[in-house]
Amino acid sequence: MRRSSCAVLLLVAAWAAFPTVRTQGTCDPTSVPPSTIALPSPQFQPVVTFPNASGSLNYTCNANGTLVYDGLLVNGTSDDGEYNLQIYFTSVSPPGSVSVITSNSTGQVVALLPTNYSTPLVTGPPPSPADIAPARGLIGPVAAGTTPPFSNIVAFSRTQTMGGGNSTIPQNCTIPGGAATEHAGYPIQVPFNATYTYYSCGS
Repeated sequence: MRRSSCAVLLLVAAWAAFPTVRTQGTCDPTSVPPSTIALPSPQFQPVVTFPNASGSLNYTCNANGTLVYDGLLVNGTSDDGEYNLQIYFTSVSPPGSVSVITSNSTGQVVALLPTNYSTPLVTGPPPSPADIAPARGLIGPVAAGTTPPFSNIVAFSRTQTMGGGNSTIPQNCTIPGGAATEHAGYPIQVPFNATYTYYSCGS
């Protein structure tokens, strides 16, 4: 899955245009044991779930033939069909990954949810070496203009993973038609699928 640079630039601009506010809620996702990836009810409640979202881990070949990680891109549709999800990685300030949720009926952005890396992602064992690890992480501060229930989101999980594991990632730039040094900047995408769920604090 190839990234659309125009779409990413537009989303970066949209994100930068919104000031940020602190996420609502008093629950603490970091108190959940690391053996649990999907956050438990009633302490946490799913706000929206995107089953079987399609993603890619993105790499670029450098001049010496090794891979440089550029981040990920994920696209999905919510289980009720009402919302679309795009997760993208940006190196601009603030760096990191951002979950952008849009209304399927209006096409309007309803949530800009940056991943909060103040606490590292919690990861679980992958189903197989060919699969990316399940994970959960913190969200926030959300962008002002994000409305309830999305403004109450505090965390996300990535479960039911398939593809994207270590055994599927090339160890170097093996590119047909020439030496790796002739292909500096060549993009490589490693596909995967996963279910993404976003949580608020339970009532």
